[in-house]
Amino acid sequence: MRVVHRTRALLVCLAVSPAAASGLAAQQDATETPLLGSASALSIESGEADAVRIEAGTKLHQQPHRHARVVTVVDVEVALEPLERLGDWVRVQFGERVGWAALGAAPAPIEAPAPPPLPAAPAPDKLIANEERLARALSLLGEPSEPVAAGPFRLYTDLKSDRKRQLAIKAARHLADGYRERYGLEPQRPASFAVVIFEREESYRRFEDSSADLSQLDAEGHAGSGIAALVGAGRTPTEIAALLVHELTHLLNRQTFGGSLPPWLEEGIANDLAYCRLDHAGRLLPRTLGGQGFIAEIPGPADRFGVRSFSGTIHIEGPVASLSLLKRSVADGETVPLPELLDLTWREFVDPAGRELRYIESTFLVRYLLDGLDGSGFRAFLAGYQAGAEGDAPTLLTALGLDWRELTAGFHKWVRRHTGKP
Repeated sequence: MRVVHRTRALLVCLAVSPAAASGLAAQQDATETPLLGSASALSIESGEADAVRIEAGTKLHQQPHRHARVVTVVDVEVALEPLERLGDWVRVQFGERVGWAALGAAPAPIEAPAPPPLPAAPAPDKLIANEERLARALSLLGEPSEPVAAGPFRLYTDLKSDRKRQLAIKAARHLADGYRERYGLEPQRPASFAVVIFEREESYRRFEDSSADLSQLDAEGHAGSGIAALVGAGRTPTEIAALLVHELTHLLNRQTFGGSLPPWLEEGIANDLAYCRLDHAGRLLPRTLGGQGFIAEIPGPADRFGVRSFSGTIHIEGPVASLSLLKRSVADGETVPLPELLDLTWREFVDPAGRELRYIESTFLVRYLLDGLDGSGFRAFLAGYQAGAEGDAPTLLTALGLDWRELTAGFHKWVRRHTGKP
């Protein structure tokens, strides 16, 4: 039985510089490879009037347009029965997922710009949401509920599901405490951030398009100017909470460190928390991994007698799939060497080629430094960086008391043995 990995938990996310919302620290929806504009190669199979042949890598969208949320990516070449057709789009079922695939090639990929360095000058006494951008976001909400205070966050949403709304509120309310406990850091300054969760994809896109740095990047969430914004359409409560935690962590990083973190550390910390499961109260459960596995039967093309064959596939989704992919990459020697990973610029880090593995490796490196080691050296490194010390690789190695060979060997050994359970 074939095993398919879907690193589905994290979505296309952008961490935007507070300076006029310029720049980004992009996070890929793990169902999309590459980040921006992988071609959808789909065609009608010759001789099969009732089936369409879909190639591996084809995206299935929630709605028949390219900006719609990607519900999954077809990871094997299959022939599927069309459920519905609309112009150049066809609606099909792949495993347990139903979505729209485009007939023909998608637009050429858009290269994600590298975020500019954040200002070196001291941050203001209080970090607050940009009221002009917030007003624009609120004008696009359908019927928003009253804002809810959740720690340093004001949460606005037009989510129709009370369950989704309540889990998002709980996650936001407890996140700052979880961040503080996990990393042993206190924020440097007070903050009043805003969170906007859009029920409708179209509303989020219009808000995204209002910023030249975000327009046409097909992100599913971003954080900047003291505001986190994300899409709730089609997501489960758990998926919304994971995306929310990721975006809010970017804001907490800004509040805690006051400036730019190295890309591996910025995204590693954001994913470390977003990968966690939540308890019934919405508190993070450190060291745990979200995600799931399921078995799906995939129908193949009919033979000349009209009989269809089916193949069983085990699908692993979310953070557990990320861990599985990292294990395989370690075994195959395909991970990014740690000296190189820690030295990457933002442009290099977010480059679509190999980007997913860089994010996953950074995430589990942060987890190893906290959980695989005793955590004290890494927390001392973070505290020093917050106080103004260098945040480069040599400083990290000194804090850990390790050299590159020892760090790499220990990390890879921990990955091979790690199960994702606390």
